Amino acid sequence: MRAVRALPMEPVKFAAVGLLNTLVDMATFWLLITWAQTPILLANTFAYGLGTLNSYAFNRIWTFRKVEAQASPLRQLPRFVSITLVGLGISNLTVWIAVMFVPPMWAKLLATGATFLWNYGASKKWVYRTQDIRVT
Repeated sequence: MRAVRALPMEPVKFAAVGLLNTLVDMATFWLLITWAQTPILLANTFAYGLGTLNSYAFNRIWTFRKVEAQASPLRQLPRFVSITLVGLGISNLTVWIAVMFVPPMWAKLLATGATFLWNYGASKKWVYRTQDIRVT
């Protein structure tokens, strides 16, 4: 019988946090465009922001905990904000284009997929990188 290789937990945790972020993001987006009649890009920006706050909190205390325990938040937070702003740009651009062809919730779903790889890669390589661990 072949041994099954375990999945690396970090990307799995990042995806789990991402699922929670997506629920926060999508629910907020839906409420804003449906009930509050908020313009689509404004709703996307606000919803993305709430998902981002959730992302920073959970990734900091759970996904990248080993790195976070020793890394400087003064270095991480500006990097996190930077990648988040790029991700927001990707998301808004995707929504803006996709809404011409599909309903807003489908456009938002496409935007979520478009930003996932960027957010994980940038978080892993730049925000929560092990080179930033302080040696005491």
